[in-house]
Amino acid sequence: IALFCCNDLSAMKTELACQRLGIKIPEEVMVLGVDNETLLCELASPSISSIQPDCRAIGYSAAALLDELLTNRTRPVQSRRVPPLPIIERESSRYVFCDDEHVARALRMIRAEATDGLTAAEVAQAAHIGRRSLEMRFKRERGRTILEEIQEYRLREAERLLIHTTLAVKEIVQLCGFASEHRFFSLFRSSHAMTPLSFRAAHTQLL
Repeated sequence: IALFCCNDLSAMKTELACQRLGIKIPEEVMVLGVDNETLLCELASPSISSIQPDCRAIGYSAAALLDELLTNRTRPVQSRRVPPLPIIERESSRYVFCDDEHVARALRMIRAEATDGLTAAEVAQAAHIGRRSLEMRFKRERGRTILEEIQEYRLREAERLLIHTTLAVKEIVQLCGFASEHRFFSLFRSSHAMTPLSFRAAHTQLL
């Protein structure tokens, strides 16, 4: 079951209600809020996943609409929809559906700690299984190695930061847990056939 709450405060109240009833989050119920109130989301236990509104785009859209109204007062007003930014995933929705519990446990750890310099050896240790055995299970369930899974998650996070922030590539490399800029550029080129800055420019034009 997954519950979509109208804001982060409602999500926190939902978590408290579930805890009083002995309902496990996210194993039995996943919770998603709106607004990404960082302090509230991070202090909640478990921390709350939340949809981040695109406040900048909302502001630009409102200003453009106001300009149209002032320019042409007889024109009927039409509502505009502004898509949100990507979901900020935290513990309340970080549940992996996988038949192999060892792989599922490893995937949850990767989602939670991939950007903190996590290694494949640390994942295997946390999954309570030998490295070789876990690698074989990963190949069967995911079609790739543990390290490739970690790198894939880091790349997805880097994509999000390139599109939705103005952070320098050097900062993104550090935030996503890549060993070096050279390694990041190599992986990114291999995955996207373009540089990170070209990727940012292409997607910025689409927004």
